[in-house]
Amino acid sequence: MIETPARDFGLPRTLAILAFVALVAYPLSRVLQRADFGGVPPRELWSTAAVSLEQAGWSLAFSLAIGVPLGIFYAGAWSRWLRGLTFAAFALPALVVVGTAQICLRGTSFRFGLFAVVAAHAFLNAPWIASATAEGILSTPRSWVEAARTLGATRTRAFLRIEFPWIGRRIAIAAAQVFALCLMSFVVVMVLGGGPPMSTLETEIYASVRGRGLELGRAAWFASAELAFAALPLLAVSGLRGPRAFRDSASARRSRKKTSGARRGFAHAIAAAWVLLPAACFLATSSVRGLEDLFSREDFRDALAVSLQLGFAGAATTIAVGGAFAWGARNSRFVRILAAVPAGLSPLLVALGFFLAYSSFIDPFEGSLAGMVLVQAALFLPFTLRFFLPLLDEASTGSRRELRNAARTLGASPIVAWRKLEWPRWRSAGLRLAALVFVWSFSEVAAASFFGSERLTTLGVLLVRWMAQYRFEDVSAVLFGIYLFSSAVLVAVGFGEREEAA
Repeated sequence: MIETPARDFGLPRTLAILAFVALVAYPLSRVLQRADFGGVPPRELWSTAAVSLEQAGWSLAFSLAIGVPLGIFYAGAWSRWLRGLTFAAFALPALVVVGTAQICLRGTSFRFGLFAVVAAHAFLNAPWIASATAEGILSTPRSWVEAARTLGATRTRAFLRIEFPWIGRRIAIAAAQVFALCLMSFVVVMVLGGGPPMSTLETEIYASVRGRGLELGRAAWFASAELAFAALPLLAVSGLRGPRAFRDSASARRSRKKTSGARRGFAHAIAAAWVLLPAACFLATSSVRGLEDLFSREDFRDALAVSLQLGFAGAATTIAVGGAFAWGARNSRFVRILAAVPAGLSPLLVALGFFLAYSSFIDPFEGSLAGMVLVQAALFLPFTLRFFLPLLDEASTGSRRELRNAARTLGASPIVAWRKLEWPRWRSAGLRLAALVFVWSFSEVAAASFFGSERLTTLGVLLVRWMAQYRFEDVSAVLFGIYLFSSAVLVAVGFGEREEAA
């Protein structure tokens, strides 16, 4: 029996849409409905928005200033290891970078304030800009450039008409993502901002709920404003993802210039140093003995247990929800668009939406581990599609289906054929995604701060408290352990990722 393409009866798509409504659309609608437009004076709103836009703008500018030249240099030495190290540098938990900044800037006048926030954001996001720049350069179809030169175009004209738009759209998409991430940054601004002078829309959401006695209307108004500002750049570049001129470059020949061994070695050394800098800072200010002593403290053990629960539950829930979304999105462009929406939402905004939508199930004084987990599952939808959707697309068409048909012809059952041919690929993708979600959930601060309580304090929240108490040796010891685990996992994930199509 030869396998035929399965018909799409719409059930997976319907289930994916219902899950999106429950996790994103309904909570978001409750935020917009609850916004108290008269509860915040316009002057206060605009001054807070101005601080948010200023720090996000400077953070983006420095990320571009560092990332674009670095990406041009990386392009000539690009490899799986360089891509893995660059991904790991971008994906390091924000708490690790905050701790590194506190140690590096300790004793200086730049320890708190705009400079510290911008420096931390640039350290986190410049590798993402560099990766987008390098991949844009490498994916440029050289045959198009050669054809233009053959037809009489100068080198400059060919660059401006072909290479610059191709590379520029990659950088523009990455820049819009970086701006939104910096605008929605929470722990970096809260710890390094230095207090009220650096109050942003994101920190005001938290302050309105936790610091002002559940002023939900005020929090919803700040959240609505942040949503509008974060969505604008993402909407502006949304049309750049698949313009017709760039949709299919598979037939366009590409070439990679030969690179000297010295340049390749230097590029890999820069990427490795970027990832290893936090380790050097933590080693200089902590000791293994300090970490051993911490395990005798009950508050540390309790916070570690909660973080482990959040990490494992977040990974399992994200894979389940994301797998269902990928199944529903395989034949539906609409579902794919829906799954990209959380990229423009902040953890606190989603957490506020969950609280407003499902307040009857959440006690603000007891906390909610389920609330933290579901916020993580909603925010990770774009990542789950990145991991699972290519596998579904390949499994339903082309050589993968032919291989299963061949196995069926040789007598294998459908289950055996799938287990032998597809399961290893799904297992690998699932394990890498689970590890990535675990790392980010384990050290998460924003949603954990919103849904936390005295009995539900995560390790990230506890470390933020210790930073405020100037317990840097204890903080460094714990962050060094988090760094060792997260960096190893992130390098492995980045190393295992396939090159994205242009």
